[in-house]
Amino acid sequence: MAGASRQVILQDLVEEHFGRRPYGWPEWEIVLLVARLVRKGEISLVMDGAILSPDKIFDAVISPSKWRRIAVIKRQTPPPEQLQAARNLAKDVFGQIAPDGESPLDAFLRENLGGWRSNLAQYKTLTDTGNYPGGREIADALGVIARLLAEKESFGLIGQFLERKDDLLDLSDSVHELENFYSTQRPTWEKLRQAYNRFQLNRTWLVKDTTAAAALQRMKDILGAAAPYGMIKDAEALIQAVESVNMALVTDHRNRVLVEINALIAKVEAELETAKAAAELRNRCLYPLQSLKRQIDTQTSIAHINQAQQIAVDAADEAFDKIAAAAKEKETPATIKIAHPVYLKKRRIVQAARLAPTGFIATQADIDDYLNRLRQELEAAINNNERVEIR
Repeated sequence: MAGASRQVILQDLVEEHFGRRPYGWPEWEIVLLVARLVRKGEISLVMDGAILSPDKIFDAVISPSKWRRIAVIKRQTPPPEQLQAARNLAKDVFGQIAPDGESPLDAFLRENLGGWRSNLAQYKTLTDTGNYPGGREIADALGVIARLLAEKESFGLIGQFLERKDDLLDLSDSVHELENFYSTQRPTWEKLRQAYNRFQLNRTWLVKDTTAAAALQRMKDILGAAAPYGMIKDAEALIQAVESVNMALVTDHRNRVLVEINALIAKVEAELETAKAAAELRNRCLYPLQSLKRQIDTQTSIAHINQAQQIAVDAADEAFDKIAAAAKEKETPATIKIAHPVYLKKRRIVQAARLAPTGFIATQADIDDYLNRLRQELEAAINNNERVEIR
């Protein structure tokens, strides 16, 4: 070819120039020679305005009908000073010494950019869940890498690599932070995130403690930061600060509720003894309360622990109903006599708070009115031969 800027159509080269005198070469030998020159990096083939990559050349030239659409151009090569500049930049970006020579440098850049892309794609699957940082940085990095690797020729890749120097230096810092986070800091991040979510169960009580409230806010700030990498070192201390307060609160609430449940179990057991209940009835009455007690021993939600207290009251009420039903004299044939039938007084539950006036008791008249109502309720129960449980 006469010059670097001149385009030669492959069909003209095969059929007109080398296919006729004085050469008279066979068509496919000419195509093979062209392919060898492409392989050696001396020329490039352009089809429909785009340079053909090596893996696309065979499909393009195997069909003679496409030869008119293929142009043969002299391949552009970067000057030595550009290659050296790219090597220096590659050392700053990747932290490695790049090889000398256009082709080795091209392979080095593609390998390292491809490695970044592979790692970032893995990180992206985590950031897409919304539970991990770096989503914006990863998206930006993948965009830059995609544009660089879209350059099929080494001349274009090296040129673009130098043109995007500032972007690549920033990108290098981001990638190294991300690689450090996902390879070493991720377990600590997971622990922090899980602990923060767990503490939300008892947040209502924790925020009343100034130490726990401050630690929870700091944990929230770290988990919500765009770049939390330098703050993750504080995670363990923050978790411990909240954990100590949380465990003290859980233990206190658990102990108070267990006292109430134990008292209910004792009342039910006393009723069972009075009723001379059979083993099967004892089991049906006591099992729900004992099961609830075991659940509280491992429960860490204060709300659930407190809720268990009311569930225990309901379970005790159901137990008393079962005992009362079992103690009723059953109908028996006339020939059968019950020597000592068990008699249990009917139980009446008086909700003392419901008898109080709306609002506050503020005067002597309010006191007298409330006590009269309570007395009337109690006397009605006693006159009806009932026993009273005040709640």
